[in-house]
Amino acid sequence: MANLVLIIKNGDFVESNGKYQNKFEKKRVEGNGWIARIEKDGTIKCEAKRTYSDGEYCIRYNVKNNGYAKLTLKTPNSKEVKNLRYGFVTPKGEGIKNGVLTLSGGRIDERFAYFRCESFIKLLKKYNLKGIKHINPNTEYSMIESTINGVKRSDTVQTDGIPKAISKKLLMHDKKTGNTKYECKVKVNNASWAIICSNGMRFLYTEVQDIDKLSL
Repeated sequence: MANLVLIIKNGDFVESNGKYQNKFEKKRVEGNGWIARIEKDGTIKCEAKRTYSDGEYCIRYNVKNNGYAKLTLKTPNSKEVKNLRYGFVTPKGEGIKNGVLTLSGGRIDERFAYFRCESFIKLLKKYNLKGIKHINPNTEYSMIESTINGVKRSDTVQTDGIPKAISKKLLMHDKKTGNTKYECKVKVNNASWAIICSNGMRFLYTEVQDIDKLSL
């Protein structure tokens, strides 16, 4: 699934990765099935539509000046517009003039969109993170351990809590090639944070809002 990634500086689109792009202007970009606009008041409005055999599907992602964002989906089988995700995506007072907008491809009802402000991007780079999920880290994690064509992959967990392996399930074993794949489940307890490293990408799970206070 390809993503259209747009960089915003001083309230204008200034750069794009060009995924299936048809138009690029400082206030309007068309690409990857989306139309993205920056309104006169600075609001970011994005929309993707497609008609399938059962009718038209429409997904919208709007980000207001104060950082409040909402992702909605309208399908032909429902009179109601479904709220997929909503909430603030920037710290109070930062605004949305500088950041990165990501718009996914794929079926309309399976798409996602998100805005990351400049300060959040710097925070991710500081701790070498792909993303942050502000949820309770004391949960069960599913990780992959595999050997494919001689290349080994092992997802790992780092935490200030106590990780405990609870199961290991064989998902694939090719006797001819020697390729194997296991699903390993790990339960973390007594933690304030956990980092799952998968395919070289690190994701942080924590309920703490200011991650600079964590001993990462």
